[in-house]
Amino acid sequence: MKRIISKILRRIRYSLSLNRRIKASQWYYNTFPHLEEYESIQRNSDVLCIGSTIAKYAIDFKYVDGIIGSNLATLPETVYYDFQVVKNYHSYLKNGGVFIFILCPFTLLKDKYTKEEGNNNYLNIRYYPILHRALIDNFNYSLLDKWVLNPYKIGYKAWIRAFIDAKKSNSMILANNPLSDNEMAENARSRIKAWLEEFNLKDLYEPVNQSLQETINNNINILKQLDAFITERKYKGVIIIPPFSAELTQLLPYSFIESVLINPISRINMPVISYFGKKEWMDKTFFIDSFTLNAQGRAVLTKDIINKLQII
Repeated sequence: MKRIISKILRRIRYSLSLNRRIKASQWYYNTFPHLEEYESIQRNSDVLCIGSTIAKYAIDFKYVDGIIGSNLATLPETVYYDFQVVKNYHSYLKNGGVFIFILCPFTLLKDKYTKEEGNNNYLNIRYYPILHRALIDNFNYSLLDKWVLNPYKIGYKAWIRAFIDAKKSNSMILANNPLSDNEMAENARSRIKAWLEEFNLKDLYEPVNQSLQETINNNINILKQLDAFITERKYKGVIIIPPFSAELTQLLPYSFIESVLINPISRINMPVISYFGKKEWMDKTFFIDSFTLNAQGRAVLTKDIINKLQII
């Protein structure tokens, strides 16, 4: 019996040690690229940024002196989960603090992720380390156990990375644009093609179908509820439409942007700051590709947004 107990205790100690190594590994943080920001969030913050992939690369408060803020963008994220994040973390904002919501032209067209888009997205695994279980749709304890409590259960890939770590992604530290003019143009075309396929659109010149219009309306209703939630708690909210490169902007008809984003968000009682289509923000040197800001662009945009918030 003593041998059995001793063997069990050794296994427990080994599992706990392996769990610590896995959760401290760069591989784990690469799997949950938003986690580090959530772990460092401060009480009485001045501002919190909420959004999806484009938001992650749009704002970094380290470039602004005297401001306490965190970028809580999660890759990827729907408007529904924007609200869930606000519910979970609003108390970190000071009284009168500001929520920044970053929306791109296709944000309101998405309400959920499918199995074809990967289990991390479909099963909401990315939220298990950061949200209360009551805020995660179809919460599954076995996923919490596997990915958060006992990540050694992920399997051999995690075990290997506990001792032979992965490299940290350099996408957040790039301060220049690695693409040529031709590569930027091709990247923009590829992005448009991917969006057309994702949302089953023939082109960007015709009105979206009824199903997508209903999705837009549903997301606007969520944003209205979100606005009421933060207003009731004496916070402020602002919607930011970030800039795209010239190559991508010229492929996005303004009539489309107007119909799927500008007009719908006008139904929300929240100020909007738009950088879309502003020539001074399309400079290639601000981007790492046609869609994503680099560190230089992020620094300039963050400073400008904070300056504009002073008069809202």
